[in-house]
Amino acid sequence: MNKIIFCTLFALTCLFSACSDDDEVLEPAYLPVTYANIAGTWQLKEWRGEELGEGRYCYLVINRKANEEDEHTLEMYMNIDSDKSRHITSIYELEDDEDMDEAPTTAYISGRYDYSAGFWNNDYLVSEVEPNRMVWTVVNETEDVSVYIRCDAVPEDILAGTRAIK
Repeated sequence: MNKIIFCTLFALTCLFSACSDDDEVLEPAYLPVTYANIAGTWQLKEWRGEELGEGRYCYLVINRKANEEDEHTLEMYMNIDSDKSRHITSIYELEDDEDMDEAPTTAYISGRYDYSAGFWNNDYLVSEVEPNRMVWTVVNETEDVSVYIRCDAVPEDILAGTRAIK
């Protein structure tokens, strides 16, 4: 009998404590934006609030370690703005966003293209970094948002330059 009463009291305690109005809604725990956390291969999944069109792609290969000149490198494979695939190489830097409350989980990324091609068209605020997802927002254009998902590698047909546009 004592066992039944104990189980009933325990169940009621769990039920009432689970219904508390004081429960906090937990936000996702984002990773700090560091060279290590953004390193890897990423595929653009969403741009300006929409999925990429059929046959369109953009992959980033972000290197964690600096090269001999103490610069971090990034490679981009894309066909967003052309019917031809392009392979673009660049050097990038991360800078903490000191004005935001979540400074460890946001940072600015900027860069310049290799071969004296100039600076990137935009600087970006990198945020919402998770193990398999991150968001880049163009500085001063909050509607220009890119959502990237981590992937294993750039597909071989893109690396070889043999993927046909559909």
